[in-house]
Amino acid sequence: MRGCLVTAPARRRRPPLYREQLERALRTPLPLRSELHGNYLDLFVDTGHLHLLRNPDWQVVYGRRGTGKTFLLGVLQEEAARSLSESRIMSIFVTAQDCLVSPVGREVPDKIRALGYFQTFTELLTDRVAESVDRLTADTSFLDTLTGRRHHLLDRIVGLQYELLVAAQQGAPVVAYSSFETKKSEQRTRTRARRATVGAQARLGTKERAAGASAVLARSSESSSTDQTATNHESGAVPRFAVVRQKLIELLEVLRLRHLNILVDEWSTLDPTASLMLQPLFADYLKRSFAGSSLISIKIATNRYQTRFSNRGTAGRYTGLELGADLFEAVNLDRAVLDRRDLESFFELLLFKRLLHREPQLAVFETRDHGRPDDQFVLSIFRDRQTFAELVHGSAGIPRNFLILVNDLVRRHSHRADRQWSMADVQLCLRERSLEGQSDIEYHSEASQLLSPCIRETVLRTGNRLFLVDKTAKETLDRALAELLEKRIIHEYPRLDVPAAVRHAYAAYLLDYGLWLDWERESDRGTGRPEDSTVFPPNRQDRDKHVIRLNGLDRRTATCAHCDAVFPREARPYVMRRLCPECYRPADDADPPDAAP
Repeated sequence: MRGCLVTAPARRRRPPLYREQLERALRTPLPLRSELHGNYLDLFVDTGHLHLLRNPDWQVVYGRRGTGKTFLLGVLQEEAARSLSESRIMSIFVTAQDCLVSPVGREVPDKIRALGYFQTFTELLTDRVAESVDRLTADTSFLDTLTGRRHHLLDRIVGLQYELLVAAQQGAPVVAYSSFETKKSEQRTRTRARRATVGAQARLGTKERAAGASAVLARSSESSSTDQTATNHESGAVPRFAVVRQKLIELLEVLRLRHLNILVDEWSTLDPTASLMLQPLFADYLKRSFAGSSLISIKIATNRYQTRFSNRGTAGRYTGLELGADLFEAVNLDRAVLDRRDLESFFELLLFKRLLHREPQLAVFETRDHGRPDDQFVLSIFRDRQTFAELVHGSAGIPRNFLILVNDLVRRHSHRADRQWSMADVQLCLRERSLEGQSDIEYHSEASQLLSPCIRETVLRTGNRLFLVDKTAKETLDRALAELLEKRIIHEYPRLDVPAAVRHAYAAYLLDYGLWLDWERESDRGTGRPEDSTVFPPNRQDRDKHVIRLNGLDRRTATCAHCDAVFPREARPYVMRRLCPECYRPADDADPPDAAP
């Protein structure tokens, strides 16, 4: 028939496989924090990071929130617990958050506060070592491997446990934060009375002096007075570093353990601003307590942007751990070590293991390739592989971001699996999540001003998420950049992909993909999905277009280095003494200048 357009019949989309099983697995949101679900070894997807931690060095694992720091240490601890009898390696997990004990209602010096934190840490450590030893000695097969009479060994082990616990409790936080009062008595004689006595004796003869001696003494005693003064002192508890170390090593040797890993998570919670001496002092206490022994290692997980291991760069005596000498970087989870295809495979296996743990019947998707799922697993949830790749790309390689987005998509589909997730669904969730992160930035702060208009104008002008910051101006923008990095509004550009000629002059970053989608959507006005090109420009002329302009940055506000409050620079405490009007501490983390006349 003329005038009629003949079209091919629409291809029917296959319904999701094992829909009921998928719905049961998606019925409740996936846990976002590692400590809430445990089962680390069953859920762990190894990319080679765990192998880097299996050595006796003191190491640090860097990573922003949600990158998998806690999960990595949790796997190390669970692996050691399951094979302790055979491997003879013990791993003890301590969260720095549990060490934050402090008095209420008064200021405490950094040294005293850090000491209180460390004393709590020592108690937690020794308690958990004792619990692990109890489980170990309850295993008869383990006791059979020890030489000597069993009852004698058990008595020795119990004795060392008791001595270790007692040593760790010396100078408990209650003592460290307590105060005591001393009274000092002083007897003083009035000068006038003493002079009168001397004059009277001079006028008397020898016999008269002897006869009047008692009267003179009585007179002088009557003129004397006793004053009593009271002084308050802060108690300085003396931690027994050497004793704790000695007893711990003795216990390890008696048990014939090869090694002890002390895993410290959430290090930055000791001082999230990293501007005080709390972190360097705590690090110094660790060094004084456990360094120098081949039997003990410290593994620390922390956020690089909130960490300060030493007071390096100050004029005082060196305190803390030196990175590259005492402590070594094991892995930085902020830097992607996988290419795009491997990253998709990583997140596919991560999602499969999470859902399989909820619903064992999903094992029908499992293949013989190291437990990896069949392609139909992804295609039963997502409309196509490209949609899944979009979700992986938008998560910026951060596992918690990925799980948050999955939970958002599940909620958007009412926890049902009757239709697959589309590209539009994924992009909408990406935009919403990025906008929520942008709203967390305090209005009119330097971070907010740097993001818009400075970064916004650059990425919209170039049509590329890449932007460059001149290193001559970067020092004044460090706090703003750190806040944007911490809140995942921006990400570091892969360092090896930055040309050497550019690296020394510029710092390279990428705007978050979800936020870029939102901004590009406004500029494109619904013309479709914008192309995400993050290739570094080949010539200097094109690179200059990516350098952000700081002309619109309003410097009339300041951000406190201690409490992160944003306030106008005209605030009187700041003008007079460079103090924050909120916490009244040096806002610029420097000694306040003399008061204005």
